[in-house]
Parts: sequence; C-alpha cells; structure tokens
Amino acid sequence: LDARDADYDLAVAQYNKSLVRALGEVSDSIDQLHALGQQIAAKQHATDIAQQSYDTVMQRYGSGIGNYLDVLSVEQQLLQSQRQLAELNAEQIDLSIQLMQALGGGYQADTQAAALPSTSRNQ
Repeated sequence: LDARDADYDLAVAQYNKSLVRALGEVSDSIDQLHALGQQIAAKQHATDIAQQSYDTVMQRYGSGIGNYLDVLSVEQQLLQSQRQLAELNAEQIDLSIQLMQALGGGYQADTQAAALPSTSRNQ
C-alpha cells in the first residue's frame, strides 16, 4: 500500500511539474507575441513613411526635379523596411505556432506535399 501511495505521489508531482512548465511556456509565448505585435506596428508605421518618401521622390524624379540617385537611396530604405517587416511577420507566425503547441495543439504537415514523390519536390 505504501508503494502504491509513493507511486501515486510521484505521478502527481510529475504531472504538476509538467503543468507548471506548460503554463510557463504559454505565458512566455503570450508575452513574446505581445512585444512582437508592438514591434510590427512600429515597423509598419516606418514602412508606410518609407513608402511615402519613395512616392515623393519618384514624383520629383518624374517631374525632372530630383535625380535617380535619390530614388535609389530611398528605394533601398523602403526595401530594407519591407524586408524587416516580413521577417517580423514570419517570427510572429513562428511564435503563434509555438503558442498553439504549448496549449496542446499539434501541427500536421500538408498531406498533399507529403504524398508527392521526393523527386518532384526537389525540382
């Protein structure tokens, strides 16, 4: 009887430890998603401003007032901002998946992609 009680106590302790770890993972994921959402909002605003600058420089260039070097410089800034925004969005997707997994959800690979022969996926 004592051995069964000890086994039960051990199982409860392991369950509690797993539960605390899972709740910690959920909490961390939510905090990271919140912070990342703020970063995305700020980067989206910066990208919008870069787009406006690009549009203005293109209008000036089209009117013969600006030079193409200005266009290239502003375009580079716009593209960099768009790339960074895309990276943040990808990170947000990754964090969302981690949160789903921490909440007990799973991930299933696309069955159509898995059914393709390996030679056609490599081409």
